[in-house]
Amino acid sequence: HLSRRMRKSCRRLPLCRRTGAAPVLLLSLLLLLDLIVGLRIPSEHDDQQQRRSSRVSATAATSARNGGVFAHTFILAEAHSHEGVVDAVIRSAPHGSVRVRRRADHVLPSGRILECTDAGRDFLVQRSALGELHIVPDGVVRALLPIGGRAPRRRRRRLAGLPPWGLDRLDGVIDNTPYEPSLRGIGVHIFVIDSGLHETHVEFAGRVGEGADFTSDFEEPVALHATPTYDRARGGHGTHCAGSAAGATVGVAPGATIHPVKVLDDFGLGSFSRMLAGMDWVAQRVEERPEYRPAVVSMSVGGSYGAAGPLLDAAVAALHGAGITVVVAAGNTGEDVCTGDGKLSPGSAPHAITVGAMSADDSVPTWSGFGACVDIWAPGVAVRSALPCTTASNYSVCTTSELLESTDAYGEQDGTSMSAPHVAGIAAQVFERYPDFTPDQVRAKLRAIAMLSPALGSVAEPNNYVAQVLNEPAPPPPPPPPCTHEIIVSITPDEYAPEDTAWALFDANGTLLYAGSWSGGSVCVNGGGNHSFVIFDRFGDGLTEGDGGYSVVRASSDGTPAIQLASGANFSTSEETHFYLEPASPPPPSPPPSPPPPPSLPPSPPPSMPPSPPPSPPPPPVLEDIVVASIELNGAVADWEQPYSTAFSAAAASTLGVPDARVMVTSVQDASIRVRFRVEQRAGEYNGTASIRERLARPADVSELLGAIETATGLQSVPGSLNVVPSTPTPTPEPSDSVGDDGNDGSSGAGNGDGDGGDGAKGDGGSTPAGDTAATASTAMIVGTVGGAVGGVVVIATALILAWRLSSRTLSPCCSCCTKRTKMGRQ
Repeated sequence: HLSRRMRKSCRRLPLCRRTGAAPVLLLSLLLLLDLIVGLRIPSEHDDQQQRRSSRVSATAATSARNGGVFAHTFILAEAHSHEGVVDAVIRSAPHGSVRVRRRADHVLPSGRILECTDAGRDFLVQRSALGELHIVPDGVVRALLPIGGRAPRRRRRRLAGLPPWGLDRLDGVIDNTPYEPSLRGIGVHIFVIDSGLHETHVEFAGRVGEGADFTSDFEEPVALHATPTYDRARGGHGTHCAGSAAGATVGVAPGATIHPVKVLDDFGLGSFSRMLAGMDWVAQRVEERPEYRPAVVSMSVGGSYGAAGPLLDAAVAALHGAGITVVVAAGNTGEDVCTGDGKLSPGSAPHAITVGAMSADDSVPTWSGFGACVDIWAPGVAVRSALPCTTASNYSVCTTSELLESTDAYGEQDGTSMSAPHVAGIAAQVFERYPDFTPDQVRAKLRAIAMLSPALGSVAEPNNYVAQVLNEPAPPPPPPPPCTHEIIVSITPDEYAPEDTAWALFDANGTLLYAGSWSGGSVCVNGGGNHSFVIFDRFGDGLTEGDGGYSVVRASSDGTPAIQLASGANFSTSEETHFYLEPASPPPPSPPPSPPPPPSLPPSPPPSMPPSPPPSPPPPPVLEDIVVASIELNGAVADWEQPYSTAFSAAAASTLGVPDARVMVTSVQDASIRVRFRVEQRAGEYNGTASIRERLARPADVSELLGAIETATGLQSVPGSLNVVPSTPTPTPEPSDSVGDDGNDGSSGAGNGDGDGGDGAKGDGGSTPAGDTAATASTAMIVGTVGGAVGGVVVIATALILAWRLSSRTLSPCCSCCTKRTKMGRQ
C-alpha cells in the first residue's frame, strides 16, 4: 500500500518520470525494514527471555509426560510423633512399586527420595492419610534469573583495574576505588548449590574443594573433579554466582574455598528432590569433616512453595541447627515471596537469610521479590562476574570446545541470583573474623553492619538495609604447618602452544590441593596418604611433539632421597597418576632424665612436729534482720500445703533474692486465705542494694512480689493486704550463755538447742517478741578427762543461767502460737 501511494505521488515529479519506479520501490523497502528493526531492537531482550521461559516450561512438561524425574518422584519423611515407620512402610509397599533413589535423613527425619509407580504412589498416599508420614510430589525449581524486561541500567564507565560496581557499592558508596577487603573469607567454605562450576576459570584457581553432581539418575551423587566440562547451564549460572561470592577479582570473599553442588541441568532446571539431596550432602560432609567449618550455603534457585515447601523449610532449619549459615535469593516474580500465591521456597524459609536485588542507584527493580521475610538487599542488576564461556552471556549453552578453551570469560547478568552470593561472601568474612559464631549471630552481624537506604522505597520495608562488607581487622594468621613433602612438578611443553597444558594435584578425598600451568611449580603437601596427579592437554595430543614431557618428584628431605612419582609425555587429553606419600613421622621421644647422684651422707630425719589441728568450720552467716509479713489471697483452696505453699515460698524467695521464705501460718476462709511468712536477711546470702524491709515499703517492689505470688499460686491478692510486722532489735548473743542451737522452726517462735557439755546436758533456747531468737550461747566443751565433779558444777551453773534468762524475758502475745509459748514458759 505504501509503495502504491508513493509511486502514484511520484509521477508528478520530474525525477520520478526520468528514473522510473525502481528507486521508489527500493525506498519503500528500506523504510519498511527500518520500521521493523526499530520495533525489534528495544524488545530483543524481552523476546529472548520469553523464548527462554517457553523452553523451560516446555522442557518441564516434556519431562513429566515422559516419566522423567518430575513425573513419579516423591519426597517422603516421618511425622514428628512417629519414628521408624518410613522404612517399614516402604517394605510393605507392593513389590517393585517403590524404589529409594536417595536418602536425605541428615536434613529430614528419615527423609527418602522415592521413585514410584502409580500403585506405589496410591499406597503411600493412603498411608500418609493416617498421619504417620509426609509424602509430597516432586516439584520444579529453576535458576532465579529475571523473566521479562531488564531493569533500567545506569551505565558505568569501566576503568582498568576497577572491580564490578556491586563490590564498589558494598564498601560504602560507588566511588570508583579498588576493592581491597581486610577480610577475605580465608578458612571459610562456601557451598554453592546451583548448576555447577567452571573450575578452570582463573577466578577460582587453587580454591575449589570437594563437590557433587545430583543431576544424574544414580542413587549416589557423582563426585566433581577439576574438569571444565560440567557447567553447561544457560548463562553459566553456577559459575557466575560462585564468582560473585568468592572470585579472585569479582568476588566479595576472594580467599574462601568453593564447593560446587550441581542440582540444575543445562536448561537451568532442577527439582525439590535434587535440592534436598544437595542440602543433605552438605550437612553430611560438614558433619564428617570438621575442617569444612565454618560453612556457608548459597542457593540462587527456587520454586513455588507448594506441597514441598514445608519440607524444604525443615531442611533449611536442619542446616541452621548444624551451624551452617544458609543464604537464599528472594526470586524474580515481582511479588511478595513470603505469603500468598507468590510464596517462594526456599526464599521464604524462616531460618534462611533472604536477599533481594537492587540497582546501582539503590532502587529495587520491578522484578525483584519482596516481603517481610526479605532480610537484606544487595546488587542484582548488571552484575559482572565469571562465566564458563563467552557465549554464556547470551544465555546460551557452552559447547565442549568452548569450555576446554575458556578460562577467563566474563559477563553481566541480572537477578536476585546475583544478589544472594554477595551476602554469602559477607557471611564468609564474618566467619573469618568470628569463627565460633552461630548462624543467628551471623544474621545479627549482617544487620548491624548494613546501611539503611531510604532509596530502596516502601517495597523494601521493614528491612530496607543494603548489605555492607565487614571492615574489621583480620585475625592473626595461624602459623603455617610444617611442610611434610615438597612436590616438584617439571613440564617441558611441546613445539606448539604451551598454554594448552595444565595440571592439578588432589588428595585421597578428591580435594584439589593445587592447580598449575605449563610452567610447573613446587607444592608443599602436609600429611601423607594417597594422592593423584592429573595433567591436561586441551589440544588432545599430549606432549609427544618434539622433546615434551612432564615429571613429578618428591624432593629429598631429612636425608631421604628424592623419589620420582610420575612422568610421561604420550597421552591424549589427560593422564592421571596415583601415588602414596608417607605420613609425617612423630618426633623422637626425649631421653629420660639421668638419675640423681647418690647422697654422700644420709639425710637427717626431720624433727617431729605435733599434728596440726583440723580447720575450724566457717562461721555461720550473720543474721542482719528478720522480716515477718502477711498477705491475703482470694480463692477457695482445699489443701494449702500442696502445691500452694511450695509455690508461694519459691515465688517470694526468688523475688526478694533470699535462699528461702518460710510460710508460718495460714488462715483459710471460705473464699480467701491469710498467709503469714518469714524472711531472714543474712550477710553473704543477700546481695540487694536495699534491705528487704525497705524493699517491702516500696510500691514497685511490692507490686513485683504480689505479681510473682499470683503467677505462682494462681490466686489473686487483695489490694493493700500486705502487712509487715514492725522490726524489733535482734538480741546480741552473750559469750557466757549455755550451749545451744537456733532451733527455731519458723512457726512457733520458739526453739530449743542441743549442747554438748560434760556428759551431754541440754539447754533451751529463748523467745523474742518478734517470735524468733537465737539459742542462748555456747558453753565450753567439757570432756570426760576433767572429772565428774567439774562436769556437775558446769551443769548446775548452766541450769541456773537458763532459769534466770527465761524468767527475765517477757513473752509477746501471738494468737496462733499462745499454747506453745505458754507451755515453753512453764518449762
